[in-house]
Amino acid sequence: MREADFDAAIQSVRSAIPHVRFPVYRNNVASALVSALAVRFPVVRALVGDEFFRAMAALFAEDNKPRTPVLIHYGDEFAGFIATFEPARQVAYLADVARLENLWWRAYHARDEKSVDASILSRFPQEALPDLRFQVHASAGVMSAGFAVSKIWHAHHGGPAMGSFAVAGTEHVIVSRPGDDVELLPAGAGMAAFVSSLMAETTFVDAVSAASGQDADFDIASSLAHLFNAQLITGII
Repeated sequence: MREADFDAAIQSVRSAIPHVRFPVYRNNVASALVSALAVRFPVVRALVGDEFFRAMAALFAEDNKPRTPVLIHYGDEFAGFIATFEPARQVAYLADVARLENLWWRAYHARDEKSVDASILSRFPQEALPDLRFQVHASAGVMSAGFAVSKIWHAHHGGPAMGSFAVAGTEHVIVSRPGDDVELLPAGAGMAAFVSSLMAETTFVDAVSAASGQDADFDIASSLAHLFNAQLITGII
């Protein structure tokens, strides 16, 4: 069995079988990838059922093989795949829920970082504030969706059941793990833009400008205090 034939057969079920026993190996690989996705996206799986999920995941795995031997990183592109997967459109919010679960997973496995409190601001003269860059916790992620994705997520983790709240409606969520547990923090459009800008390492004044562009009533002081209280600021440079 040539190595090239082996590699081709691993990459696609449409390739020729290089050995009579090879399908067993290939099926084991595919099953492992589908199982890894099921662990990473439990709410998506619950929303569509196990049979549909495994079929969808198998199609994703067909063209999206792991880039590293560590399966903990596998599935970053799954939400994008769901967004273009026609059969999944029967659940309009499925791709957005997958995006949220992706952020949750990344936050959970992010490196630990120590946050700082608001007293750090006293180290800088007031006139320097506009040019400062606030470092955001490594676990942080921000998303906006046209559905109540955090409520849908909570409905599958002990929160109010589906049907007790409106699914449609724009929602902004900040996902982070400043301590032991991942937190989903509802946010306004201004706050979401503010945190996204800080994460992009923009200056404070540019982050405020981005936030004000989304919310004319954006409150700088209370929003900054909220970030410190949520332990999302790890430093200022």
